Amino acid sequence: MKVGRRTILVPSGLSGRLGLVEGAEIDPEELSRSATEAQTAAAREDAARFVGTAERTAARLGAYLRRRGYLAGVSAVIVGQFVSEGWVDDARYARIYAANRPGLGRRRVAADLAARGVSAEEARKAVSDLDDDAALEALIPVLAKKYGSLERSVALRRAVSFLMRRGFAAGPAFAAAAKALGR
Repeated sequence: MKVGRRTILVPSGLSGRLGLVEGAEIDPEELSRSATEAQTAAAREDAARFVGTAERTAARLGAYLRRRGYLAGVSAVIVGQFVSEGWVDDARYARIYAANRPGLGRRRVAADLAARGVSAEEARKAVSDLDDDAALEALIPVLAKKYGSLERSVALRRAVSFLMRRGFAAGPAFAAAAKALGR
């Protein structure tokens, strides 16, 4: 098929669906419109399967569709449809994610949500219900077991680093580590 001065190869199945014959010339806009129509139904089915297996963010769905080779415009339309229909909801995802991450501080959960494509506003709302003090209390037995046999300064340094990597502020992390190590 020729588009302007360029020749484009089209699989026989697609050319049959588009009503093209060998050597036919086609308008570039017509080609773009036809390609979009051909991909939309398949992309919607693919997206439904992807979203049906687990809660997803709009960004993750868009990235999935682009990885699968769908046109950017088709991906954007499908993501928009899924968001408007309620199949994909970043706020719901953020609430579920935050609630299922015990032992992580607010900072870490917010950073994880941002990495998954959730807006800063939605992440802030989701982590507002988290209680860092309760999470630190729950980690005290873990710290005692993990670092209790080490020399005090080494144990304290490692325990505080462990807690800070999990998203807790330095002050509360130090207090929890000192309490866990019983010194």
